[in-house]
Amino acid sequence: MKNIKKIISVIAVFAVLFTMSVSVSVSVSKMVTAQGAGLPMLEILVDTPHSFNGQTIKAYLIFELLSDADGTAGYTYKLNSEFSGFQAYASGLLGTIDFEDFMYENADNENALLRVKNLLAEFIEEKNIAPTEFVVSDLTADDNALASVILRPEAHGLYYIDGGISLYNDPDDTTPFSALMNTDYGDGAMSGNGLVNGTLNVNTKIEVPTITKRADKQSEFINGEKITFVLNTTVPHTDGFESFIFNITDTMSAGLTFNNDIEVKIGGVVYTENSVYSLPVSTDRGFTLAFESFTDLSFNAGDEIEITYSAYLNDDAVIAPQANTNSVVLEYSNDPADWRKTTTTPSIDEKVYTYELVIYKYAGILGHDRDTPLRGVEFILDPPGDGIWSTDHDGKITFRGLKAGTYSLTEETALQGYAHLQYPIIIDIEATDDNGGFLITVDTIPQGTKTQIDVQNSRMTWLPGTGGIGTTLIYTGGALLIVVGICVLFIRSKKVDKK
Repeated sequence: MKNIKKIISVIAVFAVLFTMSVSVSVSVSKMVTAQGAGLPMLEILVDTPHSFNGQTIKAYLIFELLSDADGTAGYTYKLNSEFSGFQAYASGLLGTIDFEDFMYENADNENALLRVKNLLAEFIEEKNIAPTEFVVSDLTADDNALASVILRPEAHGLYYIDGGISLYNDPDDTTPFSALMNTDYGDGAMSGNGLVNGTLNVNTKIEVPTITKRADKQSEFINGEKITFVLNTTVPHTDGFESFIFNITDTMSAGLTFNNDIEVKIGGVVYTENSVYSLPVSTDRGFTLAFESFTDLSFNAGDEIEITYSAYLNDDAVIAPQANTNSVVLEYSNDPADWRKTTTTPSIDEKVYTYELVIYKYAGILGHDRDTPLRGVEFILDPPGDGIWSTDHDGKITFRGLKAGTYSLTEETALQGYAHLQYPIIIDIEATDDNGGFLITVDTIPQGTKTQIDVQNSRMTWLPGTGGIGTTLIYTGGALLIVVGICVLFIRSKKVDKK
């Protein structure tokens, strides 16, 4: 028989075993009457009684609390025979140490105790051990009050509790909370010895981990321009977990290239790679950022996490109204009994848009000869204004990767025999919504979403302003006429003199 101090320590150990941000005391069931002890009782305090009505709470007796006939020799625990195989099942954790002794020796090792609880959950499922079931009904309380669920098992002892309801405030997450609980010993012989009172406080309003994403400043960019993205989330609740998966995966479409420049802040403090996180995946198309288990890190649940990084638009960027998409998902542990089980948030998409203009230079007079493209006509588009662009054999220049704004198109060099544009063409690209909508205006004339700007060019018909063979012939003919005129005047003047 163990001494009373050891029993007290073992019971107190279970007070640290809770699930998913639950404040849990310990409790159990089944007893060979301990002298003076009250009736076995497990109490669960809940903040959302409507969530518990109709739920079935399952209790599994692990250790039964025993005492001698008159209570003078103290108390001891007896392992429930249904768990007799647990010693071998958990040998990877327990080794050759007796289960009860292991609990005593690891009284200050929270992670070891949580592993015990999770192994018990697996053992129960594998051996199909039948629970004592309690159906909750008629549970009411004010919005700001806690409702009490009272369970009356047959015996005092240590129980594994399957709560039957998720602690997360999420209709899609149905993973039930679990806990290890000791029964309340009331005012009997066990009172006053520092034992927990068998009460479990359950907060079912814990929010599931979420993540948000935004691009800085604007949603329209030019090719090669740096785009900064910001992710925001918070340190998750990890109570009751042996370990905790918290991975962020960011995926970029083909038109975006990742700059590999991640900065991570937790609570406003910058942390570098391999300090609290790693990057198991990092490519031109995105990354996976894996945090170390928050059960091993000294952060508080709810601390702000901000992740900043950048990308740029490349030549594969699609043109509005299509979007270049940067998506992010968050994967996190959702089951304290098996921390490897995860939930992934819906994808959060940040859309980046860019535009194009197609300049079509064609020959024609007053709309005629429209299908005759002019090759080699040179233009400057400002902004950026850093280069001269020539029309191709189709008479076109395509400017891709433009942002919304006002542009000036200037004809730099015309072809021989064609008139030179005297004034720049003013083109305005207006983003009309956040989904890639836009309108184009050319010299104040709206042309809707038509991205091709038709620039007509006329042949010289009378003293054209540019050089060419027509100009040469006119000048040559004029010079000949002048010479002939001078000769005629000279000859006539000679005839007059002879007279």
